[in-house]
Amino acid sequence: MPVTRELAWRVFAKEFNDSSYMQKENGDKMPSYLITPLGAKINRVFIVGVVTEVENIGSEGKPNWRARIADRTGTFFVYAGQYDPEVAQQLITIEPPAFVAVVGKPRIFRPENGTTLVSIRPERVQEVSKDVCENWILETCRHMKTRLDAVKQALELAPPTKDNLEALGFDPNLAEGVVMAVENYDHKNIDMDQYFDTMVSELNALTETKAN
Repeated sequence: MPVTRELAWRVFAKEFNDSSYMQKENGDKMPSYLITPLGAKINRVFIVGVVTEVENIGSEGKPNWRARIADRTGTFFVYAGQYDPEVAQQLITIEPPAFVAVVGKPRIFRPENGTTLVSIRPERVQEVSKDVCENWILETCRHMKTRLDAVKQALELAPPTKDNLEALGFDPNLAEGVVMAVENYDHKNIDMDQYFDTMVSELNALTETKAN
């Protein structure tokens, strides 16, 4: 039976970097998922932004390439090492600043100071046009609006379940992710307006760009 690849979620850096909960399926070879505060259940992520820096933070013999890829909401950190030679080569041949698209796996790291750092291990990196970036922004806003609606509905339920969110018309993957988000994030103390404002700001900036 062929293996079905996981959905690659579209998220802005703001939502991605605010994430701190990783859910691991039972079994050694089962996938893990980064759950965002808005309920994206990410095993694979698709981002587009401007690569501003690529540097080797490893050694010459054991390179570990780190790229900073920015959208208007923040910065994604993308790492490719000696075990990812093809994608590392894709990274180092791009001359910043340039628009790039990345598909990859989320990673989470918790230093001893108690902070949570998230990053991406890329499967594919490709230089793209400004038009591709703008289309990604538009699609990411659309997906973000759906997640905001789902979380709002979930917080009105007592308690939310995957089945009742599906009954309201939400996708099963999103419904499951939203339930886990509500269980693992303190939404009473999260300013949800910040995510709505992020989405509106992105749409306004896109409109201004198109007008010019």
